[in-house]
Amino acid sequence: MFGNLANHTNEQAHYVATDFQPKSRFTVYQYSLSHEQALPKSFAFNLGVNGQFADKTLDSSQKMLLGGLYGVRGHQAGVASVDEGHLVQTELKHYLPLFSKSLLTSSVFYDYGWGKYYKHSGFLARGVNNSVKLQSIGAGLSLSEAGSYAINASVAKPLGKKIENADKHQFWFSAIKTF
Repeated sequence: MFGNLANHTNEQAHYVATDFQPKSRFTVYQYSLSHEQALPKSFAFNLGVNGQFADKTLDSSQKMLLGGLYGVRGHQAGVASVDEGHLVQTELKHYLPLFSKSLLTSSVFYDYGWGKYYKHSGFLARGVNNSVKLQSIGAGLSLSEAGSYAINASVAKPLGKKIENADKHQFWFSAIKTF
């Protein structure tokens, strides 16, 4: 992804200093790999790896969120936003046909993410840590019917070093209906 940040609105005249120039060019390389391996007796093993590299310190809108439902699920979404980060998610699933077309999926998972808050950290005070590592374990249930609906719930517990003001567990719930 390539981008330019600039402020081309009439808000500049009213809300910011006249010398405000939020112009910046950046390059971000993102990757995502995943594989689901079928196992005997309706089990499957999922492995997913994704992340991003940046050529410079990014605006907050371009950073990768390491925590949250699509990251390390035992941590809140905003706990760590990084310029460069990587995420590994492993999951053991069991599929159980339910009703006529529905599928109940139970899972246990482990997530591990790491990254650098800022690509260039020269402006940070001495002793400030520029890196972060997050990990969690959890379990989930999903009831779905292809092309119709999906109801997902999971609970996750953070592992390792405690993050300040972090919850002990995260509960995630989503419901989707397709039309």
